[in-house]
Amino acid sequence: MSSLTRLLAIVVKELRQLRRDRLTFGMIVGIPTLQLLLFGYAINMDVRNLRAAIVDQADTAASRAAAQAMSQVQVIEIVYRLRDPQTLTTLLRRGDISVAVVFPPDFDRRLAQGGRPAAQLIVDGSDPVIQQAARQLNQLPLGPTPASAGLETLTLYNPERKSAINTVPA
Repeated sequence: MSSLTRLLAIVVKELRQLRRDRLTFGMIVGIPTLQLLLFGYAINMDVRNLRAAIVDQADTAASRAAAQAMSQVQVIEIVYRLRDPQTLTTLLRRGDISVAVVFPPDFDRRLAQGGRPAAQLIVDGSDPVIQQAARQLNQLPLGPTPASAGLETLTLYNPERKSAINTVPA
């Protein structure tokens, strides 16, 4: 009980001292408030404009519209437009792109039938933050209706999505 009394006496003494010293009180209240406001608005963890490649094997109006819709949400920035997926692995390994979207030749049929993914999203999973941002594309409808078939996601280099793979080497 005496230790609790001593603690209360110290707290009362410090509060009296803070009441006398306005500068210290201002620092105790003002600096954390300023940090909260600055960090809350200045630090933006939203990942935007991931470098991406589009492989459009279908080359139809629907596949072009889907690619355009993906670039408009600003999660990806399309820097490569390819006809065949053979060069994707090289681009991903070199770090030229973080994301690739592959529209297969039967894209329109897959959209019409539903049931299975209409296209494939390939993500460089070595950075979990980028991986999570790229997964936002799965929320986009690829066809004219919101229930249109989405993307099948293939994660390379970290399929288990373990953050230690990125954090520990860094």
